[in-house]
Amino acid sequence: MKRILYIDEPLNPPGGGQISLFTVLKNLDRKEYEFKVFLKNDGVFRNMLSGIGVKADIVKISSLFIKIKEYDPDIVHINSACTRYSFFSAFWSKFLRKKTVWHNRVLDSSPTKERIISLFSDRIIAVSQAVKNKFGYADKKTVIMHNPIDFNDIRSKSDGSLLKQKIGIREGFKVIGVFSRLEKWKGHDSLFKAFAELKNTQTALLVCGFGAEMDNLKKLSSDLNISERVFFAGHVNNVYDYMDISDIVVNPSAEPEPFGRTIIEAMALGKPVIATDMGGAKEIINNAEDGFLVEPNEKDLKNAIEKFLEEKDLYLKISKQALAKAKGFDINPYMNNLYKIYRELL
Repeated sequence: MKRILYIDEPLNPPGGGQISLFTVLKNLDRKEYEFKVFLKNDGVFRNMLSGIGVKADIVKISSLFIKIKEYDPDIVHINSACTRYSFFSAFWSKFLRKKTVWHNRVLDSSPTKERIISLFSDRIIAVSQAVKNKFGYADKKTVIMHNPIDFNDIRSKSDGSLLKQKIGIREGFKVIGVFSRLEKWKGHDSLFKAFAELKNTQTALLVCGFGAEMDNLKKLSSDLNISERVFFAGHVNNVYDYMDISDIVVNPSAEPEPFGRTIIEAMALGKPVIATDMGGAKEIINNAEDGFLVEPNEKDLKNAIEKFLEEKDLYLKISKQALAKAKGFDINPYMNNLYKIYRELL
């Protein structure tokens, strides 16, 4: 049985990189692979792993060498971006002559450090072409693997009407959902301004996520006189239930997303998605076929939302196409490709 060590420096609450790793570990063939997880810090992600029977050790940078040596893995799979934790994980793995996979999930670039980590890595996995473009100097060892989704998890839902009552969304209101960390670059302010201009006022804006912009966005909703129709859910564990009660999902990022996992998750629930025309979203959505790609401004966001609200046939067509597109991102073919990488390294 081959032994794999997964190493991550998780966001708290977890981001798309952690959700993707969670999906992988939940589906990993435990008859063929023994594995362990090292995390830099404690938090929600460790609890999530515990819930599927995966024990994760908290390992400080200063202890990485001795802990990697002690576990003696065949492959080290690093899941965090260009951080000191990733650097030393890759350095000590190389020093100990372990095969190393570096999973890069961000567009942010630190060229010198990335180049060094890439030298320590036997394989680099990029979550999109947009991310792979950073590694032109390591093209032969870099592969693209879009983040996976688990259809079984996504399609098992709770009673949406009860959830709407719990949140306080009025019966008959159309729900526009946004699911991301509340950070400036995520573009929530443009979505709020677009929402305020909608002709249809029997609409609700459901905001799932937590972050530094929470207070600013609450003030903005008050300034725009939409507070009564904006619902801040914070960080939620059952995000698919909240997506399922949304009629439209919007990904309004003002800067390029490295991938856009929530886009695929929403499509898997048959939700029409509107995303800004940049980064990883362009690799997921075919504009006007299985979703809408728009410029990152309130006018284009408003027009796209109103198109879905007003044109039922278009809504149903896009919904059907979105579901079909999402099936191509299912976890099963993803795991086969990952096993192929592991076998090649071994």
